[in-house]
Amino acid sequence: MRIVFIFLFYIVVTSLFASSFWEFSGAVGESNQLVSRGKESGVFSTYFNPAAISFSKKGEQFGLIHIMHSTEIKLFNKPESSNITEDIFNARRKTSTGDAALIYRPLPTNMLSERGGAESADNITFLSFGMLREIIKDRLTFGFLALLPIKNMQVQTPFFNDEREQYFSNSLHFELYNDRFQSFSLSFALSLKITDYISLGAGGLGSMNSYATSGVYIEDVSNQKISSMQPEIEVNTSLTPYFGLYYKPTEFSSLSATIHFPYSNRVEATSEMIFFNFEDEDGSNRRSQTFKNEFNYEPLKISIGGELKFSNIGFTAQALYSNWSNYINRMGETPDDWRDTISFAGGVNIEIKGQLVGFDISYTPTAIPVQTGRYNYVDNDRLSTALSWSDSYSFDFGKLSLKLSAQIHYLIERENKKSINGGVIDEFPDSIDIKTGADIESSYGFQSNNPGYPGFSSSGWIGVFSILLSLES
Repeated sequence: MRIVFIFLFYIVVTSLFASSFWEFSGAVGESNQLVSRGKESGVFSTYFNPAAISFSKKGEQFGLIHIMHSTEIKLFNKPESSNITEDIFNARRKTSTGDAALIYRPLPTNMLSERGGAESADNITFLSFGMLREIIKDRLTFGFLALLPIKNMQVQTPFFNDEREQYFSNSLHFELYNDRFQSFSLSFALSLKITDYISLGAGGLGSMNSYATSGVYIEDVSNQKISSMQPEIEVNTSLTPYFGLYYKPTEFSSLSATIHFPYSNRVEATSEMIFFNFEDEDGSNRRSQTFKNEFNYEPLKISIGGELKFSNIGFTAQALYSNWSNYINRMGETPDDWRDTISFAGGVNIEIKGQLVGFDISYTPTAIPVQTGRYNYVDNDRLSTALSWSDSYSFDFGKLSLKLSAQIHYLIERENKKSINGGVIDEFPDSIDIKTGADIESSYGFQSNNPGYPGFSSSGWIGVFSILLSLES
């Protein structure tokens, strides 16, 4: 098992990523999975509280984690009167002084992809592995934790959260799930035991930022299939730090505090196009286009928690503050109305004849207000439960533990009803025909291709199941 682990470790350190899956699922397989920051959680403390690894059993862990989705976004029926006709191509909007160019350039509704809500994401299976090692006996401990999707190393799916998505999928998408779960994750940490009861820990999350620059020469503007391209790509890795404090005055009690700083994976690109026999009003034959995407953004998070044990029963709890008001979406934009949240989790673990059974419950409020206006961020309050079982077996080579766990995350149903006066954009305002000067009747009233208009609801559940093996040194 250790030879396999060393090989996997070598593969992992060749590239670094950070993932939102750990934040969603907690310390999968441990006795109190959803209270991952509030107590010692084995190798998972490498990420959730690096200080706690000083008090954890040392060794390796290896296993499989599987995610099942059953989520749904239902779109309300869109009135035909709000559809945009092909008259938009010859339109100029009316103004108090005459007419002017359209501010928005929607396509005719009949030219768009079918409007739809996101279907459940594919089920995902991960390979999970980690280790804890003492560097200085009883003082300094090193931890390593990685999560490797078996099918796709990483998936990044950008989308707009407003009427601009009409040009692409013309659908709504869950903001904090799906592709955010499908990425390679790596975390490592050091913990210093400054007394027999107190330890301090620091860790790093790996992230990857990509930068691309493409020079494009277009010989014929009317036939852009004929072009020469010279792309340059640069990929940088960086580490986002996090810190923990762990206080264990007795064998039956502990207190925990952590802080995780914001992280994300960024993609930036610039395309500079050069045209044959073309100059703009400034005498230049070049045009530049740029874009920036931000993936897997996780905000600043601060937690406190603790555990109390009575004989063979332990109780644990935690509170987690998340600074979602500074969230950056996949298109590099920051919503102006997201709110910070505080989530709560509690659990109990019982030891019965050497076997350990754990049960947890948690509540995570959404950071997103009801979407009555232009934007279509999809998220739900979440109620989660988790059950775990583990048993240990002694062999000549060490103590081997088998851990089984299951989690169900229930997305509490939520309705979002749009209001025309609440910010949904009238993309085809009252207009005249540019050729005839006559009023365009199809522009009267309110028209929009916003895929979330006139409203939508979201609900469902996500299951997480695991089987893990731990070898104690």
